[in-house]
Amino acid sequence: MIAQLGFRDRYSARERNLHELVFYEGIVDIDDIKVELDKIKKYIDDVKSVT
Repeated sequence: MIAQLGFRDRYSARERNLHELVFYEGIVDIDDIKVELDKIKKYIDDVKSVT
């Protein structure tokens, strides 16, 4: 089930879009950040569902 939820890929995508682009590159688009935060919420909910 964990592999089917794609945790590794999803984490890597969030890390890239928020940590690298926003923190290191300084690319800040509020709408993009809101979308990423929604994805993080879904990710956390999925992690909770398997623990």
